[in-house]
Amino acid sequence: MTSHFLAEPELVFASSLHICPKAGIKNFGVYDLDQLRPDTIKVAVVGLAESVDKVVEWLDRSTIALGGKQSNQPNLFPSFPGFNLDTSFSSKVKYDESYIRRISNRVFNEALAETDHNMLLDKLVSLYLAEIEFIAKNKKADVILCALPEKHIQVILSSAGNDDGSDSAPESEQEPPAAPVDSSADEPDDEEEDDEVDKNFRHLLKARAMQYGIPLQLVRDRIGKPTREMQDPATIAWNFFTALYYKAGELPGR
Repeated sequence: MTSHFLAEPELVFASSLHICPKAGIKNFGVYDLDQLRPDTIKVAVVGLAESVDKVVEWLDRSTIALGGKQSNQPNLFPSFPGFNLDTSFSSKVKYDESYIRRISNRVFNEALAETDHNMLLDKLVSLYLAEIEFIAKNKKADVILCALPEKHIQVILSSAGNDDGSDSAPESEQEPPAAPVDSSADEPDDEEEDDEVDKNFRHLLKARAMQYGIPLQLVRDRIGKPTREMQDPATIAWNFFTALYYKAGELPGR
């Protein structure tokens, strides 16, 4: 057997090359920095009122730098420069109250009271979808953030656990557990829980929202106060805003 070492390919940024996406953006600027591109990302936020407020507060805080996690390998956990016009991304997030769509507690709790798992997923997705449709028809958002309350996630998991399995396929026909993926490719803020049931909600919402042609980014409302099992705040911000920048049609690196 003959082995060959393949060097890691370099990525292209505004003024130089680097093998690390974060270091490249931080030191050399996003790839499309000198190209014709908007420097503002218009976002809409949809979700339960308290969850929306938590996510919006976190967005506002993330305009400034966040220190990296202490580690013997500091390159793994770099500080986040902040998402604003004067730092690496040279871009800012923009929204106003008309882009905020809050789902009432009463309506949300009525959906959570559903005991059938599939119906529960359908009702929750429908609540978000109604607000997404309003934004698509009345606003010009680049990305829609869907704020997910932690209690919502826990109810979904609980309802799946209580399912009697009558609608399940035979074991040989069931899908295998999903393999771990790079969190920056999809939902970068909370990849520490890749529960298949949680993903069912996410996939259903994204599939039904495709008709409106606006990218979604789902955000757990605990993002502003990460627990010990979650990523550190700087890493969360790096993954979130790199994904947001890309979903808005921009090119962070190439």
